[in-house]
Amino acid sequence: MRLVPTLGLVTPLLTTSVLANNNISDACSALFDSLSQRVAYPNSSSYDTCMSYWSARQSVQRPNCVVTPATAQEVSVVLTTLIRHNSSFTFRSGGHTPHENGSNIDEGVTVDLKRLNVIQLSDNKTSVSVGAGLRWGDISEVLDPHGLAVLGGRDADVGVAGLLLGGGFSYFSGRHGWACDNVLGMEVVLASGTIVYASASQHQELFRALKGGGGSSFGVVTRFDLATIKQGDLWTRTLLFAGQAKEAIAAAATTLITKGMNNDLDAHAYFVRTHQPNYGGFINIASFYHATPPPAINATAYATPPVFQTFDEIPGAFSNTSAVANLTAVSKSIETPYGQRQAWSNVAFSAGSATVITELISLWEEAILKIVAQAAARGATYSPFVIYQAISSGQLKASKERGENAMGLSPDHGPMVMMHFLSGWDDKGLDDLILQSTKELVHVAEVKTQKLCAHRKFVYMNYGGEWQDVLQRYGPGNYARLLQTSLRYDPQRNLQRLWKGYYKLY
Repeated sequence: MRLVPTLGLVTPLLTTSVLANNNISDACSALFDSLSQRVAYPNSSSYDTCMSYWSARQSVQRPNCVVTPATAQEVSVVLTTLIRHNSSFTFRSGGHTPHENGSNIDEGVTVDLKRLNVIQLSDNKTSVSVGAGLRWGDISEVLDPHGLAVLGGRDADVGVAGLLLGGGFSYFSGRHGWACDNVLGMEVVLASGTIVYASASQHQELFRALKGGGGSSFGVVTRFDLATIKQGDLWTRTLLFAGQAKEAIAAAATTLITKGMNNDLDAHAYFVRTHQPNYGGFINIASFYHATPPPAINATAYATPPVFQTFDEIPGAFSNTSAVANLTAVSKSIETPYGQRQAWSNVAFSAGSATVITELISLWEEAILKIVAQAAARGATYSPFVIYQAISSGQLKASKERGENAMGLSPDHGPMVMMHFLSGWDDKGLDDLILQSTKELVHVAEVKTQKLCAHRKFVYMNYGGEWQDVLQRYGPGNYARLLQTSLRYDPQRNLQRLWKGYYKLY
């Protein structure tokens, strides 16, 4: 509670705080009266179970209560109760957001959708209905035996709703677009409590807004109907290179993004540079995927698809592993561990020049080495990563063919590179330093892309920093349409006021 030295201001601030706490307590009590078995309070085992989050910045937050509705009708009761009591809240699907309030909250109510976990494959197997509380590994485990997949998260632990509402990279994006482009329809609970179905033929503007525009300004999605694709096993390969291979990897990656991926729509890749003291400093990681596995060389190795063969010529690789496996196994292999405090952000720029990639990586190196020294002095763990990947021309073309989404990108914008700055650490005392450094890094990176005539305004929501203006970066026309849609479906702006922690329409 904050006290203001001016005597006349102290009482109003205290009163406002007390009223807010009473609102939240009353909301929890009302929810317990309506859905007793779904409401958990602090110091209970069911509450503690709900506090498992990927980022420790979220797992240490403590809502006044947690509610776990099991149907869209129960979500409607929860949402209208929270709004009626003027209580702050947030919703959780998988809990994979790094920053505070992304899917947990202090002094409010966390609504965990984990009970919305139904998976129903259609009779003709061309679509699957999935609950918003599922993880992508849950879905692939059901679809793998049928030789099917959906456009979904690459990490099995990531939640369904967050990824789809923010756009969604997939192993299959080169041929099929963003994950959100392959959503056929969504069951949505509006701020009024009304349950509607949004699709290309019903509530079209709401459907468009939810595809990449997030949910916190429009409604709570409780079910997604997704188009399936025929997909067997994937080929995957990971190369680890010594630190000095940075320029060679950037050059090969640029050729892959601008040429190779145009000719081979089944190719997918991302590139990582990280500072790891156990390896003596900087190392590079190149991860490759292909929807059509190449022939096996022997029992443990596979040929490299032609689109990736340039990387075989880069010296300095000290690890080379390949496999062919189903989507569940591949996506589980890249799950990232829980327990660290996390932060991320991203910038986008036009592909075509390896110099842009290497210069931005150099800016990242300069920024993180200052933190490496301070973390070492404190005896803290600090794990910084810079990751870059394609928003390919094929992905943007496929996206356009599947109808509009909220992000405002077209094939004319591509090919692009999305560069993602990610940090993990274990000392809360480093929070301010790391977050401020990340903000400054993004600023200087965007200035650099402007100087190099490669700048793109786009910010990818699912890797956005909590301070980045994601929705505003979709462009004035798209922003205006999103705002209009939000006002139509939530005219009192209750979601804007009360749903904390995600990207808003101001």
